[in-house]
Amino acid sequence: MCLSNLSSLRLLDISDNEFEGPLPSSIVYALKSLAYVSLASNHFQGSLSFPMLANHSNLQIFELSSYNQQHINVETENPPFTPSFQLKIFKVVNCTLNEPTHTLPTFLYHQHDLRMLHIGHAKMAGKFPTWLLVNNSRLNYFNVSHNLLSGPLEFNATSRFPNMDTFDVSSNLIGGEIPQSMGANFPNLITLNMSSSLFRGSFPASFGGMTELNNLDMSNNNLSGSIPPEFGKNNGNLRILKISDNNLHGPFLPPKSNFSNLFSLHLANNHFNGNLSNGIWNSRQLRMLDLSNNHLSGEIPSWIERFHNLTFLILSKNSLQGLIPLGFCKLAELSYLDLSHNNLSGTLPNCLNMSSLRYLFLQDNQFSGPIPTSLAKSHDLLALDLTKNKFSGQIPKWINSLLNLRILLLRENKLGGTITSNLCHLRNISMLDLSRNSLFGSIPSCLKDIAFGKLKLSNGMGLGIGIVRIDWVSRATEFAYDPNTNEFVEGYDNEMPFAWYEDQEANFMSKYRYESYKGSILNFMSGLDLSCNNLTGDIPREIGNLSGLLSLNLSKNHLTGPIPKTFSNLSQIESLDLSHNMLSGQIPSELQQAMRVTLFFVDLHCIKIAHQLQQKNHKKGWRVPLMGKKLNSETLLFGVL
Repeated sequence: MCLSNLSSLRLLDISDNEFEGPLPSSIVYALKSLAYVSLASNHFQGSLSFPMLANHSNLQIFELSSYNQQHINVETENPPFTPSFQLKIFKVVNCTLNEPTHTLPTFLYHQHDLRMLHIGHAKMAGKFPTWLLVNNSRLNYFNVSHNLLSGPLEFNATSRFPNMDTFDVSSNLIGGEIPQSMGANFPNLITLNMSSSLFRGSFPASFGGMTELNNLDMSNNNLSGSIPPEFGKNNGNLRILKISDNNLHGPFLPPKSNFSNLFSLHLANNHFNGNLSNGIWNSRQLRMLDLSNNHLSGEIPSWIERFHNLTFLILSKNSLQGLIPLGFCKLAELSYLDLSHNNLSGTLPNCLNMSSLRYLFLQDNQFSGPIPTSLAKSHDLLALDLTKNKFSGQIPKWINSLLNLRILLLRENKLGGTITSNLCHLRNISMLDLSRNSLFGSIPSCLKDIAFGKLKLSNGMGLGIGIVRIDWVSRATEFAYDPNTNEFVEGYDNEMPFAWYEDQEANFMSKYRYESYKGSILNFMSGLDLSCNNLTGDIPREIGNLSGLLSLNLSKNHLTGPIPKTFSNLSQIESLDLSHNMLSGQIPSELQQAMRVTLFFVDLHCIKIAHQLQQKNHKKGWRVPLMGKKLNSETLLFGVL
């Protein structure tokens, strides 16, 4: 509190620390000479009354943000006040603003020299404040993302905001059509983010006039029609283009586009059709290409080899057909490749350089032949999904070289032979699916050496979050304090990073249905599925030591012998399917505790269980008391015994 005595203090910056406890609002109120106040990025709690700053005539910069939106309340309306200051920067992020009305701060009507306005994640409601842009002609950074602002967005066709380089209205309730004049209204924009704000209508042709544009995000709206031919002719500075999750159709880019600096293109979940056009022909810097879930057809063109820097390639859920072109052999930087859910066929070229690959998804195609040997050098591979293809031969011996593998899904192929013990060297695996093949022989007891959920995530190898990260930058004016003039002068442009994350998804059978596991949940899911093969012999007692398993399916094989008593160690099990085998004996009494506490699903159908069936009533069917005891209310159990 002794800071309150520093009556001549001009600058107070305690941002980006780990401070907690009450917000030091009383100190800010007391220091009437303050020109620069930054309390951003701490763990403060409490409230701040902006009317208490009405007489801070020197105030030019004010920043406040919190790691938790519930912890800081900012009041600007009660009591009403007329400010004596003119702000250059006003930034309030991840705070609760003007509860319960959540209105836009009315003191901003009196501000005419703003350079940066950022009110985000503040539950701010009301009509979009076009007047703020009109009143502040020098504004270059405008961000009101993640609020409840309504529209429509309206600009006079003759209005110009030439100083604006960052405009972010994402994640609001604006709705309506995007003004067709917007490209002319903001001719010098560098970053434009209008995602997730209920926009509909067509893609404005005037965007083709934004020659300085670096980053454009129009994703997750309801835009329709095609991308106009004007867009792309003069947008050579564009680096990131995200228009995914709309209703756009036609070619995915205009044929004569000239995106020479483009390195990230996200067009997933639209209705783009036709072949993979040459609209990205000149985009040789491309590193991220996502065209998934569209209606693209034809073959993958050989000119894909032009993109030597391509790191992420996602063409899944289209109607692509034919072979993988030899041009793929020049894509040595690929880290993430998803060609799933198409009609691709043939084998993968042996010349493929997969040494950088971390994620490979080829499921639901018509690929054939042996599992490609080009994967043997993919030592950093984390996820491999070859489900629902026509791969044949045996599980290769070189599979033990993929020591970092976390997900291995080979379901529904034509694989034969035995389950090689080399799989047991893949100790980091959490999900292993070999079901619906023609594997025979016994279940190797060394499967006990695999982690199956017990692996700690401290090694940074988590699957669900941050798989695809594309950073982009916008610019915001930074100010430096000049002690000679007691003024804050504009400095250099400060890069402000934005990050996009794409959650990974995997399908795995559990509780008689295929579940989709996505995002962070992948880091916690674990399962082993060997069902629908020709496996024989006893269930190894060592399988019962896989205490991290959530799902175990050994059904529809030719397994014999008893259920191992060690299954009582499956303390995390939620789904257990041993049905359609030739198991015999009794249900081990040791299973009682496991079933009572954790077991959600059990299927022992078509198993010869001795002395456990007791016919009660032919009309009601069979009733089976497990271990001769009634299951208590803690047990969630369904299925067929």
